[in-house]
Amino acid sequence: MAKERASMRFQADLSPKDAAILESLKSELDVRSNAELLAQALAIISWLVRERRSGHTVASIDRENRVRELVSPFVERAAVEYKPPSDQIDWTPQELASLAELASAEPREPTKELVAAMTGRGPILDSLRSGPELLARTEELAAKPHLSEQEQLEEVRLKKLKERAKGQMETLVAQAKILH
Repeated sequence: MAKERASMRFQADLSPKDAAILESLKSELDVRSNAELLAQALAIISWLVRERRSGHTVASIDRENRVRELVSPFVERAAVEYKPPSDQIDWTPQELASLAELASAEPREPTKELVAAMTGRGPILDSLRSGPELLARTEELAAKPHLSEQEQLEEVRLKKLKERAKGQMETLVAQAKILH
């Protein structure tokens, strides 16, 4: 008679938000234990990985036949065509020397212009200051399996705000480079 493998004990520390999601899923899916939910989650993740390894796209289709592709960097690592992000920079000897000089130099004090720009007021700079809260809300929405119409609008608004803030930051960096 073959000896059965012992069960593996698994313990996880969850944030209050993730713990609430776990309990909500258990209730919604009528799952009685964390182990049962984990076993189901593992089965689904295993299937996702097999599909991506086979070169398949994983997506959902709604009643109007609209397709929503699953985009997950975690799952994409298993994709046949996955290549880890990398970049090749061809430095000239002069650029390398300049980089070495910058890296080894003492940091300079910010210019008055940069300080004025960074301490200025406006919706975009205000959104940069409230970045952690916006990021938390964006992650909260991304973690939900389904978004209400209001939440979908909020998600789009947050993405647009993020893009505008990114553009503003790039402008400030460009201005700082010009001033130096």
